[in-house]
Amino acid sequence: MLKSKTIDFITELFRTKEWVFSKILFNTSIVFAFLIIVGENPTDKFTIYISVIIYILSVGALGYFINDIFDAKPDNISGKPNKSASLSIPTKITIFVILILSAGIPFWFLLPKIEYYLGFTAVQIFLFIVYSIPGLRLKNTFWGILCDAAYSYVLPAIIVLSICIISLNININPTYKSVLFIVWLSFIGIRSIINHQIYDLKNDIKSGEKTFVYKLKRNQSIFVLKTLTAIEVVMYFILVFSTPSFHLVMGISLGILLTLEIIEILVFNTLPFNKTKFFFEALNRYYDYYIFMSFLIFFALTINQLFAIIPIIYVLSRFHFFKWLYYKPVLWIYYKSKGAIDRLK
Repeated sequence: MLKSKTIDFITELFRTKEWVFSKILFNTSIVFAFLIIVGENPTDKFTIYISVIIYILSVGALGYFINDIFDAKPDNISGKPNKSASLSIPTKITIFVILILSAGIPFWFLLPKIEYYLGFTAVQIFLFIVYSIPGLRLKNTFWGILCDAAYSYVLPAIIVLSICIISLNININPTYKSVLFIVWLSFIGIRSIINHQIYDLKNDIKSGEKTFVYKLKRNQSIFVLKTLTAIEVVMYFILVFSTPSFHLVMGISLGILLTLEIIEILVFNTLPFNKTKFFFEALNRYYDYYIFMSFLIFFALTINQLFAIIPIIYVLSRFHFFKWLYYKPVLWIYYKSKGAIDRLK
């Protein structure tokens, strides 16, 4: 029981359900794309995958922890849960140090050169702090929008790519596609934080947080959000269409998106009440899950069929297959067997 409570507390403290899988899968997709471009086999790059996972878990947890520490007071006013508020100052310092060490020490053993990784990661942690800390608190300015986009999407991608480049010991010359890629990530980040601030506007008003959306007003923010999203999607298609090796991957991912969303609406009667919100949620699922799954299907077609296992499990889970399996055949067999045993007794 104690262990269960401890795990629940850690999960809530770092809000892992909100970001762990999506961030790991999205950034792993970037690794897959890079390996395809440079002609490397994705099946024997375990050091890269381990490095990316350790980076995402440690630095991601640190980012949410820093944000919640400085948001404790406004969250308390608005009634928003914040587990960090219950921690003592020595405990907060200890957790901060542990996460910093976790983000650095393993890479002395995983990477042949660590300077670039440490430098980019230090910049990301600096942005975490200036975004939230009282006095600077970029969170309440337009610069906070850019800051959030930088540490949420742009810098993680740069760090993940630096891990790949250092691990493979190769030289990469930036091209216009590199610039387009960074700009596309920036638009995803800006769109995501504006969408979050719109969703959280009522809590921000209660707590007195004058965010970018609060100052711009909700209707204007929604217009900006839709405009940015349109540009983001166009840039994504330009980026993919300009890279022929990704055409099949994009086709698979779009097919998964349309198929799953349509079936979920028709079969499970999940017709969205708010079509705009549904679109953004579907777009996020596309980035966070479907692209990753499409890469695995691509590898199943070109390398080894075993890559298809994870996408199959994901699709079955989206269709609630395992829940159905448990509540129908499994429980039916269990109770029938129990009844037969009781009668024999």
